[in-house]
Amino acid sequence: MSRLFVLLLTVFAPLCYAGEKPDILLGQVVSVSSPLVGDISNELKSGYEAYFAQVNEQGGIHGRKIRLLQKDDGYVANKTLALTRELIEVDNVVALVGYLGTPGPSLIVKDNLLARSDIALIGPSTGVSSLLAEKNVFPVRASYEAELAEIVAHSKAMQRKRVALVAWSAGAGPLLADAFPQIVRDGGLELVYRKLFETAPRVEGMTKALEEAIAPLREIRPDAIVLIAGGTALYEAIRQLRAYLPATVPVYTISSVNWQDLIKNLGVRQAQGIVISQAVPYPYSPRLPIVKSYLEQMRRMGRSANYYSLEGYLGGAVTAEALRRAGPEPTRRGVVAALYRMGRQEFGGFEVNYSATRRQGFGKPETTLITSQGTLLR
Repeated sequence: MSRLFVLLLTVFAPLCYAGEKPDILLGQVVSVSSPLVGDISNELKSGYEAYFAQVNEQGGIHGRKIRLLQKDDGYVANKTLALTRELIEVDNVVALVGYLGTPGPSLIVKDNLLARSDIALIGPSTGVSSLLAEKNVFPVRASYEAELAEIVAHSKAMQRKRVALVAWSAGAGPLLADAFPQIVRDGGLELVYRKLFETAPRVEGMTKALEEAIAPLREIRPDAIVLIAGGTALYEAIRQLRAYLPATVPVYTISSVNWQDLIKNLGVRQAQGIVISQAVPYPYSPRLPIVKSYLEQMRRMGRSANYYSLEGYLGGAVTAEALRRAGPEPTRRGVVAALYRMGRQEFGGFEVNYSATRRQGFGKPETTLITSQGTLLR
């Protein structure tokens, strides 16, 4: 190599690198190693990856590409908190996006980590309204309470006026059991039964607790059942409800339930007719422009459509808009300020509304029905 070439390389190489803008670094704690929620966590993160890939292909934000740094907590809340501190204090991310579930984000809020760090948590995948209302939390999905209000409205429209609630004692079950009577009253229906059942580590214990919770319904004979549970408890509850009540009595549940898992674990015959409220738009039809864009991007990436990946895609859209508004050199505080100032913002038919006094995600939850063909009908 000639001395002249070395000299030219020494002079001009720094100038070339100086023209490259650094990536915008975002943080996400995922739970892909969890046997309980690993599949849905993977879908949620894939939605964010899909949207950010699209942004980067189009030149990024103010000429800077988005890089998403992901760390796996195995769905252990204490680990969620520790990894979030690491993302903030060591990796120096600009914002946090797309956490799955309630336990981890609840610990983060309790620790006051978001406020102390002047950082936003965008699109946590939980419907607990008290958590979604916390400072620096910016929801994308509807709250569980909004979903229950939609269920009540649907039941009323179907002339099912006497409603019963059965909920497990885990997760958001107790909170929603407390909120449900007022939701029913506001909807003009009658709550004829409300019962929490204890979860148990063994199926035998779960079955007994469910029998005690569900048996009175044979005499009460409600017009509709609202069931809040997950996993084995949910499947066993549906089996018992099908045995105790006529097939004509509809069973409602909320968006934390994956309809495909219901069919996989119960079979189409027992799953058909179950009505599920949904916290984001229907992901299988390009009815909304942003869903059309989502479906096209997922096809390009060789991925299938579902509610969780659409939720991630929508969270990516909100995040990218906040970064644009935060300017060419986005800071944590700048992103938070941009989100609080966002107001009512539409993304191809999907809308959020953020301000200092109100932060609302999807405002139009809807009900879906599992059909006898094993499909999901809006």
